[in-house]
Amino acid sequence: MKLKSKLLLLSIVPVVVTIVIVLMITFVQKDRVQHSVGEEIDQLVRLEASKAAEDVYLMLHSMQESLEQAMGYALVAARDVYDRQGETFFDNQQPVSWQAVNQYTGQETVTTLPRMFVGDTWLAQNRSVEKTTPIVDEVKRLTGATSTIFQRMNEAGDMLRVATNVEKLDGARAIGTYIPHTNPDGKKNPVVEAVLRGETFYGRAYVVNAWYVTAYEPILSPAGDVVGILYVGIKQENVTSLRDGIKGMSVGKSGGVTILGATGKDRGRYILAKDVRLEGRSILEESDAQGDRFGERILSVAEKLHRGVGEDIPVAFLSHPVKDEHGEIQQKVLAVSYYQPWDWVIVADFLTSDFVASQQRISGFLSSMARWIAAIALLMTVIAIVAGLSMAAGIIRPVSRAVELAEKIALGDFSQRLQLKQQDEVGQLGRALDRMSDNLESTASVAGEIARGNLTVKTVVRSEQDRLGLALNRMVEVLGDVIGNVQRASAEVTSGSQALSSSSEEMSQGATEQASSVEEASSTVEQMVSNIRQNADNAKQTEQIALEGAVDARTTGESVEQTVAAMRNIAEKIVIVEEIARQTNLLALNAAIEAARAGESGKGFAVVAAEVRKLAERSQLAAAEINDLSVSSVSVAEHAGEALGNLVPNIQRTAELVQEIAAASREQDAGADQIARAIQQLDAVIQQNASTSEEMASTAEELAGQSEQMADTIAFFKVDNETLHDVRQVGQWEHQSVTEKSPAGASTAPREVMRVALDTFDNDFETF
Repeated sequence: MKLKSKLLLLSIVPVVVTIVIVLMITFVQKDRVQHSVGEEIDQLVRLEASKAAEDVYLMLHSMQESLEQAMGYALVAARDVYDRQGETFFDNQQPVSWQAVNQYTGQETVTTLPRMFVGDTWLAQNRSVEKTTPIVDEVKRLTGATSTIFQRMNEAGDMLRVATNVEKLDGARAIGTYIPHTNPDGKKNPVVEAVLRGETFYGRAYVVNAWYVTAYEPILSPAGDVVGILYVGIKQENVTSLRDGIKGMSVGKSGGVTILGATGKDRGRYILAKDVRLEGRSILEESDAQGDRFGERILSVAEKLHRGVGEDIPVAFLSHPVKDEHGEIQQKVLAVSYYQPWDWVIVADFLTSDFVASQQRISGFLSSMARWIAAIALLMTVIAIVAGLSMAAGIIRPVSRAVELAEKIALGDFSQRLQLKQQDEVGQLGRALDRMSDNLESTASVAGEIARGNLTVKTVVRSEQDRLGLALNRMVEVLGDVIGNVQRASAEVTSGSQALSSSSEEMSQGATEQASSVEEASSTVEQMVSNIRQNADNAKQTEQIALEGAVDARTTGESVEQTVAAMRNIAEKIVIVEEIARQTNLLALNAAIEAARAGESGKGFAVVAAEVRKLAERSQLAAAEINDLSVSSVSVAEHAGEALGNLVPNIQRTAELVQEIAAASREQDAGADQIARAIQQLDAVIQQNASTSEEMASTAEELAGQSEQMADTIAFFKVDNETLHDVRQVGQWEHQSVTEKSPAGASTAPREVMRVALDTFDNDFETF
């Protein structure tokens, strides 16, 4: 799309889009406003109906409070009239028969009760309103309230009306009806329950055939027992101001307020209605325009509406279709509330058609406003198109020339200029393009110099945002540094390759010498291994001999101990022989004495005795010598046994030491084997180092040739001398460490490198 079209679109489209959006918003909002106004009117009407229901609720509440207050005054007056009449007592001598009727169910029961007296007055069975009944008629005259006196019928607590000014539908006094203790639904009657507890009941109660705002006070006997009830009350529907106020309320054109009974016999009954004809009828019998019974739904909703203390008055909304006076179906809206103290359902209703005219007037006004907005929008669109065409014509021509110049710049032609005289943004664009052409032409010339190898050129930087100029200057500086570094690196590579070649030769020679030394060490270690292995074998044999000697010494010691024991036994036996010889000598001496006494007859015996004595003396002498020898032998044997006993541990210790020597010899044998294998591995490493050093020397010579070729190639570039001088100074110490020579002609740095390398090999060997 061309710029002219874009400008037209830029000037027209926003206006058209804005107008379309305004129109859309107008028509959409018109419908929304109509809908919102309809909802707002509906809410206002609902609020009005709700307000009407709440007002009736408050009216009933105020009336309830005023009636309760009036009931209090009426009860005080009734009690005063009753007390002034006298005490209550019963005449059992003349009982009275009653045809008692349950006021709820209508069931009759014949009962006989004692006559009830208040003071001297019997409350006679007076059913006629023409005839005065004491107490109750006086209360009505004073307060205007209905009044009744009840007599207790039985122990259960059923209360019979014996005197009253309450009238039945036939106009007669409602005596003979009674309040049962238990209601038809099986629940205890709240009035009777309260009175039997000695309490006064205030509230709403069903009396004969209607609902009253009442007060029931117990009548006590002198003994304090509950024997009856004093009642005062006002009929709810008889409050004229309340009825007129409720009937006079209206909602919209046709709506109003209706009161329905909620529970019991009045459930669904019209109590108060704008149409008097409806009062007394039941809403449960009515149907809406579709034939649905809507009354039950109203009552069900109302029964769920309960107001708590301090809460707002609860109101619920319902609706159902109805037919108006013309037979058309309309929607009726109901605002429902429930006043529980009177059991009344409050219904404020209205027809939605009552407020259609207001909605139609607002809808017509909104439609007229939308038409005017559409006409104005169309006029603005025409004006925007004309203005857009005029503005586009003044912009397109210089912009087209600028496009042509930009295309030539894109093709690399920087010689063309626009030279526009306009002072607007388009003129500024043209002058900026002219300056851009000048700058690009200058930059192209600098790039040409760089292409020719001239790295001394400088580009003029127009500003801090001139990225191209800054990049070219940075490129020249970086190229200068790179070329200087490459030149320095080539010189260093040449010097380093020479030093590496020299170091490789020295390392190769050293590796050869190390290999020779390692071979000698390997031979020596192998001989040492052989000697250690022989020592180990000798130690093993010595260990065996020592163990056998220890066993023999232990056996010899045991033999010597046995010999000592035998010689001791011999010595003991010789002592016995010596004693026998002494005894024999004594016997021979006695025999000689006896032979001398015998004379000639005993000479022969004396000779024999003499010989025996000699033999005994010789035996004793020999036994003494043998005994001495035995004692000496025992002593010698004991000394020999002790010497052998001391010798055996030493022989055992010698055997243990020989075992340790044998174990150490075995360990030395294993260690010597490991040393031999390590030396063999070291020999292999040294041989590999010698081969590697020769390869390094060859590589260093080739690297020197390539570095000289690289230096010739780099000489093509012309580099700033100061930059190159700075670069060379940065690497000066490296040149000196490589190129300086020792007095003997040997390089210092390579020797240092070789020493480091040898130290590394030594560390590796020690680690191994």
